[in-house]
Amino acid sequence: MSDLEAGPVNPSTLRAQTSSGTLRAQVSSGTLRAQTSSGTLGTQASSGTLRAQSSSGTLRTQASSGTLRTQASSGTLRTQASSGTLRARTSSGTLRAQASSGTLRTQA
Repeated sequence: MSDLEAGPVNPSTLRAQTSSGTLRAQVSSGTLRAQTSSGTLGTQASSGTLRAQSSSGTLRTQASSGTLRTQASSGTLRTQASSGTLRARTSSGTLRAQASSGTLRTQA
C-alpha cells in the first residue's frame, strides 16, 4: 500500500498506517491516529485528539483544538495548534511548532 487517503470523517475514529508512500488523513471530530515509516505524512483534525508518528520523510500536522502529539525521527516536522496542548519531538532535521494558546512543548 503506497498511497492512502481518508477524509473527511465526522464523527468517528480514524486509524491509518502505511509503511511507505503518502498518507493523508483528515477528521473533523473524534480521534485521529496516523503512522508511516517513510514518505510524507499529512494529518489534520479540527477537534479531538491527533497523534501522528513518522520515522522518516516529512511530517505535517495541524489541529484547531484538543491535543496534538507528533513525533519524527528524521526529516522535517511542522506542527500547528490553535488551542489545547501541543507536543512535538524530533531527533534530527527541522522542527517548527506553533501554538496560539494552551501548552507548547517541543524537543529537538
